[in-house]
Amino acid sequence: MARTHSTYVLASSVAFFKGFDSRSIPKLLHLSQLLVFNVEQLLLDCRSHGIISLDETDPCSIPYFCRGEFQFRSRYKVSIFHYCAATPYTAAKEPKNLYKRMRWNVEVLMESSQLRENSEPDTEYYFLCYRDAKETDRSSQAFHRKDIVFQRIWSIGRWIQMYPDPNNSDIYAWILCEQPHGDYEEILTIGPEEPSHIQATDLLVKILRSQTP
Repeated sequence: MARTHSTYVLASSVAFFKGFDSRSIPKLLHLSQLLVFNVEQLLLDCRSHGIISLDETDPCSIPYFCRGEFQFRSRYKVSIFHYCAATPYTAAKEPKNLYKRMRWNVEVLMESSQLRENSEPDTEYYFLCYRDAKETDRSSQAFHRKDIVFQRIWSIGRWIQMYPDPNNSDIYAWILCEQPHGDYEEILTIGPEEPSHIQATDLLVKILRSQTP
């Protein structure tokens, strides 16, 4: 039986164990969730004491941390990053009211016959984000009803490079660009409840699986 995403992630984290027992997966998943929570709390505490910054526009900040990587179907190599706090999708805060909590760097691996000299794998960037429904629904009549409780709407989407033009081979356009501009292509709407990093990554794997011929 093919291994699930969660097994892939754990296998990369516990590869140094001999005789890995698959019955331990639930406990290891729980431990993985606790470790992410504790690292996040440590960085938030450091920010509260002025030791570090989580502002992504600060080149010395630590807005996120890497929590692992795995390969999927020998076609994708996925690196997982977790943001310590809700962060505007871009430095320009566009699209408006869109905040990111996770990022996946997905390298599309090529077969040796497809590799060209000095070529690198194509990388796509996926995000777990939320929109503030209170802001996006402000124009609706329902917004003015006091009995309505507006919630964040979570989704997974893909970074779409707008500027510099991804097809522009002029390296100076990239060097002179202080902050790339991009859009958000929403692929999957999750709903008002924030998924755990494990649940969110499982959803990403389903997305990648649906895109694989």
